[in-house]
Amino acid sequence: IYYFLHDHDIDKAKKEIKKSKNARNSTWQYSAAFLAAYEGDLEQAHKIYQRAFRGQVTPSTPLEVETFIHDVLEVEPDKIQLWYCLDMINYFCKGDMASTRNDFVQFIALASAQNRFATSIAFARKYLEEIGLEAA
Repeated sequence: IYYFLHDHDIDKAKKEIKKSKNARNSTWQYSAAFLAAYEGDLEQAHKIYQRAFRGQVTPSTPLEVETFIHDVLEVEPDKIQLWYCLDMINYFCKGDMASTRNDFVQFIALASAQNRFATSIAFARKYLEEIGLEAA
């Protein structure tokens, strides 16, 4: 977090994440997924999040990560791909269906308008269908 927020040095942040790999705790994967998404690789972020959700974290980790992502979006609203990260956390980890719908719809609208992240848009639509919601 320090290297990302203070120095905005993504490479150093990635190196620190690699140092923190831990088979008993998947918190480091949340960070790795965030950085992949931040750099625009949502397909890689999706894969990392899926592994992270199967691992163990402290109960507060998903909310802390969600708050962090919202903070980044306030400063950098052009990082629309971060809405997809929120989608993943709310749907797969927290089970917060109200936020899931809002975040997926937000992501789909922004990404579609910019003609970006077609694969992730398809996943978002699929997940909305799975939970019986529509993209609007």
